[in-house]
Amino acid sequence: MFSTQAKAGECALARVKLIALGAEDNRIVLQMPDLHLHEMAVGEEVPGTDARLAKLLQAAAVFELPPSPGGEGMTVRLNKDGSVQCFKSSAPPSVSRSKPQVLTQPVGKAPGNDASGVVKNSN
Repeated sequence: MFSTQAKAGECALARVKLIALGAEDNRIVLQMPDLHLHEMAVGEEVPGTDARLAKLLQAAAVFELPPSPGGEGMTVRLNKDGSVQCFKSSAPPSVSRSKPQVLTQPVGKAPGNDASGVVKNSN
């Protein structure tokens, strides 16, 4: 996965604030842009977004946004000090690999071979 710092205006959660972090019960409290408070647990989505709470750190909550079709995803870190870090992420370029060649015809019986194609040792 490759990531680059996103510009402030591109961050999906730039106006959301982390109010409380409960590492014991894996829950947080967010202040939404409309000033309402929202309690959520790891794995839940932030209302009005596709951002999912991925994990809790000692002083931050990490959210992941899935990539849009043909686009980039985003990882957002809301810190207890009020700062927000946003990173665009994209999958690495796929590696083209050729498929292994598969024999479609059974190996015929040849002198010195049994029907399975195994060479018999004549010693």
